Amino acid sequence: MTGTLTVKAWVDGEEVAAEVEIVGVGKYHTPVTLPLPEGEYILIARWMGQEQIKPAQVFEGKQTIIDFYFMAISEALAYFYAATSIVSLIISIIGLWISATRK
Repeated sequence: MTGTLTVKAWVDGEEVAAEVEIVGVGKYHTPVTLPLPEGEYILIARWMGQEQIKPAQVFEGKQTIIDFYFMAISEALAYFYAATSIVSLIISIIGLWISATRK
């Protein structure tokens, strides 16, 4: 009893090659189409430092299509730098607080 699982990855409407792990099955690169036994699967897709997790249900004799949508690099980097700046600010504030409480 098998079905077919197709996994694709997209950035700004363009298909990209992302790494996808089908937990308990293996690692592949998108686009990929695999015959799999009927059942539930967990997919982990990675592209340029971004990671997404999605469930997939494969049905006997049917095709299941899972699409992952990632942010463009420049947008992703902007979020990364913003997050890094916030973390640096928090670390600085904690450092100042520790210095002030030791006096």
